[in-house]
Amino acid sequence: MQALNVPVTNMTALKVSPAKVIKQAEKAQNGVYIFNRDHPTAVLMTAQDYEKMIQKIDELEDQLLDLQVEREAIKRLGQPHQTYSEKEVFGKNGLNDISLENDDGWE
Repeated sequence: MQALNVPVTNMTALKVSPAKVIKQAEKAQNGVYIFNRDHPTAVLMTAQDYEKMIQKIDELEDQLLDLQVEREAIKRLGQPHQTYSEKEVFGKNGLNDISLENDDGWE
């Protein structure tokens, strides 16, 4: 029996031979569904597959955030907005007017 094209086993098989189920998960490279009385109750996967999954989720969340920021920027740019010249931002001499002190209290 297979669910979502993923290997399955039951609680009894897991109790009898956990190493065998772990080998099954290693071979599948995506985990093994553990059933208890004909209901899926858990998924067993290798630490390596779990870490890959978490890394992929993090990457996808980053991509989603980038898309949301981009969409918001496009939405805002479509509305009237105020722009400033370099001189308005940095002064008449640009960045040359900025002086840095080594002991400015931020360290």
